[in-house]
Amino acid sequence: MFLPFGLDPARTPVMGSYNEPSSKEPRVAAKATSAWYQLPPRTADRPLVTVAAAGAIWYYDEEHEFHYGQSLKLQWGVHRPDGSFQALDAVQPIDVFAQYAWRNLRFPLAWAPPEANVARIVADDPNLSDDQWFGFTPPRVPTLQTAQQFLGAQTPVLMDIATAANFPCQRPFSERLGVAELPEYRILPNVKQVVVSSNMWQSAQKGGPFLFIQALLRTSTIPTYLRDDWYRDWGSIEKYNPVVPAGQAPVATIDQGTQRVFGFSRPGPIRALP
Repeated sequence: MFLPFGLDPARTPVMGSYNEPSSKEPRVAAKATSAWYQLPPRTADRPLVTVAAAGAIWYYDEEHEFHYGQSLKLQWGVHRPDGSFQALDAVQPIDVFAQYAWRNLRFPLAWAPPEANVARIVADDPNLSDDQWFGFTPPRVPTLQTAQQFLGAQTPVLMDIATAANFPCQRPFSERLGVAELPEYRILPNVKQVVVSSNMWQSAQKGGPFLFIQALLRTSTIPTYLRDDWYRDWGSIEKYNPVVPAGQAPVATIDQGTQRVFGFSRPGPIRALP
């Protein structure tokens, strides 16, 4: 089973209400309440509880407009010294836009009562429609760092045109003598911009950098957020992983030099096949 954001399927439990439309098993209403998870001490670099989730999940956007789905809440609680738990308020997630794909639901720790030191997931899917389902993993409290701290200034990066001006400290991958350096990361704009622009002009069909990137590299998404603007779909960062490990794909040797030829000389087309 595939899980996003570097989550290990062998170590990460997944719960959900999805049922194959062709399955002979009847769909039934589903409910789940997870165990309590300990919250770490509140620090500036850990402002969020996140839950990797997929499917139709209801939420209210920044304009307080309701988006229909099934209920997946995070409930705060208190773990008392005697070992008992006290349940506190439950809150709906922040989701950046309606979708079914895996994404990170966001629960700011600023929403938690001051005494809360644990949290759990409370999920409810009474809708039996084929398009109303969800799946989720346990809550996480990631330690965040800036893009500059994560990427550095010397890592080769593919920056889409829509994001390049916002990341002046990152280094675009180089190209010299017709040979391109393989980027290690890609910085993308928001989803709408990617669909209507970035993935078109960069495509292999248009002669863009995807011509060699998609042939040689595979992608995995790095969870990213716009600080203090948790509702914002600012874009994303993807990590490129070589299809062939570096040790099995040695660096090519490039022969350089000059050659004198007639002006009407034509050595022939580039060979696409051996």
